[in-house]
Amino acid sequence: MGFAGVLAASGKLNLAAVIALGTTGEVVGAYIAWVIGRTGGRRFVDRWGRYLLLSHADLDRAEAWYGRHERWGVFGSRLVPLVRNFVALPAGVAEVPLLRFGLLTAAGSLVWDGTMAGIGYGVGSEWKAIMHGFSDAGYVIGLLVVLAIVVVIWHRYRSYRAATAGGQALASSEGAAGGPGREGGRTSPGSASGSVPAAPRQVSPPD
Repeated sequence: MGFAGVLAASGKLNLAAVIALGTTGEVVGAYIAWVIGRTGGRRFVDRWGRYLLLSHADLDRAEAWYGRHERWGVFGSRLVPLVRNFVALPAGVAEVPLLRFGLLTAAGSLVWDGTMAGIGYGVGSEWKAIMHGFSDAGYVIGLLVVLAIVVVIWHRYRSYRAATAGGQALASSEGAAGGPGREGGRTSPGSASGSVPAAPRQVSPPD
């Protein structure tokens, strides 16, 4: 959006159209992600979560967060870098009302896109000089960004492994809690209802 603002300053694009198209595109994409989360969010995590490092614990935390910030959760998340790209799917899982979700997404995207495009528009033709001034520092900044991404991915991987390992351990403990007298899912003789088979009656031999 920033570079689109630069182009608008040069007269190649219209600033209002840039902001409107950017906001519209974000709302459409957010609605698609919301529908995926609403109709099959947990099934989606079951199938693709290991590739995206998402677990059911992540969805539970997102639902709880939206429950605590029901009104402004979507709007506020749209103003946070990186987080704004992952707002819609958990919002669908949390069943944030569709109309409210669309309005808050549009409002947050309008603020974000308008700010980015406005910065680019204000820079205007000076953007080449500014970028040239940052050329040497750009390599350092790029390296720091790559390292930050690696750290985030590693943290997400550890969190995902911990969440999935905890779920597997719980499932194993529930499967093993079949109670005494159960072997392979079958009830052994004499174990039903905790009863013990009666001893056979002894018959005295005839005199």
